[in-house]
Amino acid sequence: MNDNFDYSVSADLYSSLDAASDGVQRHLHFASSARAIQFALEELPQTLLFGTTLVADRKAFRGEAIIGLYMAVAYPFARALT
Repeated sequence: MNDNFDYSVSADLYSSLDAASDGVQRHLHFASSARAIQFALEELPQTLLFGTTLVADRKAFRGEAIIGLYMAVAYPFARALT
């Protein structure tokens, strides 16, 4: 995982509206990557996680990579999921 990930940079989250959306994407902007990651893991239906992309600091993270950022020691918030 990226040990130098900056959780304070703004981020964009792209996810399908639902499992049957046929490629339709919803875009959400967050003031911090940490909040975007929190939303992806704690609020989006988990069936959509692997179709979700987090873009932060011109880098893209999907599925397992987003989970890795959430589970990293450096993640700044308490986790609702473990």
